[in-house]
Amino acid sequence: MAEENEKKQAELPEAYIRQHISTRIRLRIPSGKGDFGYFARLRQRLGAEKNIGRFKANEQTGSLVITGENLTLDAVAGYGEANGLFRLCRESPVCASGQSNSRQLADLIAIPFKKFNAMLKEETGHKLDLRGGLFLLLFFMGTYQMIQKSLKMPAWYVAFWYALNVFERIASKEASAVKTFQDQP
Repeated sequence: MAEENEKKQAELPEAYIRQHISTRIRLRIPSGKGDFGYFARLRQRLGAEKNIGRFKANEQTGSLVITGENLTLDAVAGYGEANGLFRLCRESPVCASGQSNSRQLADLIAIPFKKFNAMLKEETGHKLDLRGGLFLLLFFMGTYQMIQKSLKMPAWYVAFWYALNVFERIASKEASAVKTFQDQP
């Protein structure tokens, strides 16, 4: 019996918390996006519940907004699971509970760079990473501009300034890593 309940809960669409305050909960249900039948069933069941205040379900965006007095995540999660509507996931890689939208955006932007950095390290045998490559690029841009006396790119001194900044960060990171390694018995 317990295995059956776990299996049913695993089959429920995952709902991710996008916003939560005491009077409002906004959920994103990615698997329900564009599923008009699912959202019709969701509206019907939520409409019959007296403890749920007002709600707005949008199948085009795959979102559900519930408003009411003293809403709790546990109550919404319990209701969603008990009625076969959704399984509330308190965290996800992109939209974790408690993160601001700007933090989520920063994570979305950083992921491809982290993957590229890992690939670059692997391809160069850990001799070059993204910061080191950026340092070399800026350094050679500055050198090239000095030789060509070209003004099409950022000024040579700006390129050198950025290269120095990147180099200092690399050097300070390596110095702290060496210090940490030396401190260990």
